[in-house]
Amino acid sequence: MPDIASCSILFTLAGTLKPHGILLGLFYAHNKPSGPPYTITAEEVTTRLSTRFELDRLNIAPDSFENRADNELEFIARRRD
Repeated sequence: MPDIASCSILFTLAGTLKPHGILLGLFYAHNKPSGPPYTITAEEVTTRLSTRFELDRLNIAPDSFENRADNELEFIARRRD
């Protein structure tokens, strides 16, 4: 996802949550050079979320579908006050 689009989406999501509200999600981190779906790294998730959120958890999703195993990042983040 292009940077400008991801920032816009994160600001919109943050605006829908109360202060300290929880956002959880799943990113497809397949490490392929093209998309869609576009890949993202754990480092990029951390950087992008940190503008509006405190990251509580970021890990490889333990219960993905077999064809996406080890290729999904799940996160839990709290909106900054």
